[in-house]
Amino acid sequence: MNVAVGMANDRLRALEDVEKEIASVLQSAGTIVLELSKEKANASLLDRQLNQFQTSINRVESELSAQIRYLTQVCVCSHLSIYLSVILSIVLSFIYLCMLYICIKQNWRKPSTASVM
Repeated sequence: MNVAVGMANDRLRALEDVEKEIASVLQSAGTIVLELSKEKANASLLDRQLNQFQTSINRVESELSAQIRYLTQVCVCSHLSIYLSVILSIVLSFIYLCMLYICIKQNWRKPSTASVM
């Protein structure tokens, strides 16, 4: 039984790490939006923040995929519904972050295109 509790705690810790990674994604997105709102955006800062944003999104996606794969393999237990609700809320957050990423990427590319013309 202690092994099962340890594994469950590891899974919950992994979800907490995903939560922290989502906070990092939001921080990067905030920095990007703030920089884009300036008259002269710092391109190198935007590149660094966008790379950090993409790296964090990839980590979130990877861990969520692992968590979902795990859920498909385990049998139904009393705590599974709580676990699934946590996963679902994190997945929804990830989807919203991906949508934000697309918006940021599209808006970031527009000023560089406009300056070429």
